[in-house]
Amino acid sequence: MSAINAVSDPFAIADQSSRIVLQNAHWATLVDARNASDTDNDHAFLRHFGVVDGSLPNLSATAKNLRELFSGERQSLSILHKITDGRSELWLQMNASSIRDLPGHVAIIHRNISDLRQAQCDISRLSSALLEVTDAERQRIARMIHDTTAQHLVASKLYLERALSDIVKSGNVSECGVKALEHLERSLREIRAFSYLLYPPDLGDAGLAKLVRSFLNGFVERTGIQVACDVAVGLPPMSPDAKQGVLLIVQEALTNVYRHSGSDAAVVTMKPDDDKLVLEIADYGRQCPAVSMKEKLSTRPGVGIGSMRARAVRYGGSLSIQCNKHGTILRAVFPAAGLTGAANTALP
Repeated sequence: MSAINAVSDPFAIADQSSRIVLQNAHWATLVDARNASDTDNDHAFLRHFGVVDGSLPNLSATAKNLRELFSGERQSLSILHKITDGRSELWLQMNASSIRDLPGHVAIIHRNISDLRQAQCDISRLSSALLEVTDAERQRIARMIHDTTAQHLVASKLYLERALSDIVKSGNVSECGVKALEHLERSLREIRAFSYLLYPPDLGDAGLAKLVRSFLNGFVERTGIQVACDVAVGLPPMSPDAKQGVLLIVQEALTNVYRHSGSDAAVVTMKPDDDKLVLEIADYGRQCPAVSMKEKLSTRPGVGIGSMRARAVRYGGSLSIQCNKHGTILRAVFPAAGLTGAANTALP
């Protein structure tokens, strides 16, 4: 008896007539011992073994399967059910199986899987959130291409149609053909820039300074925006994941410079400050609109400024943006301790 009482979950043994012949102390907390077996009543029959029928998708089928276990038509059975104590609900999984060394007897145990169910629900919610973020990012890319490159291609088509018409009439290449070529060249530059900004090549596992400089070289080549890079010596050590996170903030910030600021130059600065890493990206373009910079900073992770803020918070850091008539400065500050360990996955 002491052996089954050592089992931390409700446990019992029933004979072929479905009568409980042995049970531990936990079984009594789950099952009312006064309930008698009633093989004719599905509700009472299941309750006798601690199965609450309110959470079952098919009461009759579950009762039938359990009876087959006692009649020897099956060797094992698993039933998922839920109980409520008035304050909370518990999910239990009843596992029942025939005892090989004790013919005609069935061992029954109820395991509390509430934490597992909660984890499954959390995973499901996170998966849904990830899909939403992915969809939002795809929409952002589609809008970006539609609002820029696609417009140039449409203009090129119209100019080329007019150019062909002019050639037919005069035999000379018209100004429309030249404009069409200009639009096509601009489209090609933008496609190269967007593809690099949205999915830069693997820059390997070098130091952060080298990673940033390598990325900036590709950015300047594709966009024509001149970027000065000032990386101080003595940057705090950081994990590969943290280096990638800082690099992605630089990437997103420069994407905004390319798409929105109209600036032809930018400056990227990284320096240690006591026990912190300070990252700044400055441009000299249009003043950012007065609208809700605070609101943008609180945007859910996945797009634009909200994405950069989420990456900063992931490593215990913070993000701020200052705008004036001279341009915009984005500043991210990371505590050194947050850059060396595993990332904090509990994003806001």
